[in-house]
Amino acid sequence: MSYALLLLTTLAIVFPTYGQVNFTGHKLLGLFASDDEELKLLRQLMENPEVDVWNEPNELYQKVNVRVSPALASSLENELRSQGIDLYVVTDNLQKWIDEEKEENPPDSALAGRQENFQLDVYHTYDAISSYIDSIASRYSSIATVQHIGTSFEGNSIKGLKLGSTGTNKPALWIDSGIHAREWVAPATSIYIIEQLVKGYDTDPEVKELLDVYDWYIFPVVNPDGYKYTWSYNRMWRKNRAMHRRFGSNPFCRGADPNRNFDSSFGGPGTSSDSCSEIFRGDSAFSEAESRAVRDGVLRLGKRLKAYFTLHSYSQLWMTPYGHSRKNPPDYDDHMKVLQAASSAISNVHGQYYRYGTISNTIYPAAGSSVDWAYEVAKVKYSFAVELRDTGRQGFLLSNTFIIPTAEENFAGIKAIANVIKNEV
Repeated sequence: MSYALLLLTTLAIVFPTYGQVNFTGHKLLGLFASDDEELKLLRQLMENPEVDVWNEPNELYQKVNVRVSPALASSLENELRSQGIDLYVVTDNLQKWIDEEKEENPPDSALAGRQENFQLDVYHTYDAISSYIDSIASRYSSIATVQHIGTSFEGNSIKGLKLGSTGTNKPALWIDSGIHAREWVAPATSIYIIEQLVKGYDTDPEVKELLDVYDWYIFPVVNPDGYKYTWSYNRMWRKNRAMHRRFGSNPFCRGADPNRNFDSSFGGPGTSSDSCSEIFRGDSAFSEAESRAVRDGVLRLGKRLKAYFTLHSYSQLWMTPYGHSRKNPPDYDDHMKVLQAASSAISNVHGQYYRYGTISNTIYPAAGSSVDWAYEVAKVKYSFAVELRDTGRQGFLLSNTFIIPTAEENFAGIKAIANVIKNEV
């Protein structure tokens, strides 16, 4: 290969043409492990950058969704069947699902975010969400102020709202979402919670008390670059869009997983040093703008912060530290007590069941997470990772008809915990 051709090839990889990624013919496979050896095989799929494992294998007979390209589908299916893995085709054309989602959720402009009747039952672009945050602060200035906690690699503001009645040194609650770009129902849930808090302050006694007792810090999209990329180019993008400063085994792949980038057993289990991996941890702890923004925002609150919630999708789980270790944290009994309250409150809304427990024992080991860091380093006793709906039928492409039910039940869980821990604050 000539030097000129090599240079052009390299530049094409590092600075790709921004064309819409098309998933026509991409299959979504539902895989099932019936013994420990098969479960191990499914976990090994996560190390293969040619397949996209949607939900990490963690127990026998659990459905694991895996997206695979047309070029690889037939050989992968044959290989898995030869290993004894039960599987079926959930869809043989993922693009059809994406096209249907686009029809239901056409991209909106920043103008949509300024309207009082901002729709809660559709997904919104980053620009609309950003304008919505500004609009809430303007329309509810007595209880809402904009909070900027950082700027992304591509220069987008990482911002949210502080909600609460007047008062100094009040205990605080934190909710962030959208750290994984393709998990659209998470930002939508945060927006729903914001709406209920600001509109309920004058009409709902429970909401009024929660805003009088606590300051709420809510950040709907903490990975704005990745989120914007899912709207414009690749709906299945998970990571941020950073260009990495250090050469590794695959130096030209963009993006790191900000939720593997926190300084809590950084580089431990459930992370990868391969920059092409969906769980690439980044070059070093807090190398990524998104994790630094969360870190700085949390640390500014200091001892005022009493509970930390980070919203993800999917699998219907509520989890506590640790992710990096199988051992239980010192506050395990108190964690389980409040999670029982949250689980009961959630099931009372729409009858949905969310499993709960520690991260490593409920799903899989995952070092470098915000939850572990908030608990271990920031000393936030109640630190939770929430995996929203569903359990795998639609996965990341959850229909917008489920936005409000998902948000309603999980807001009920958050309120339940806020009410339980009031006695400690």
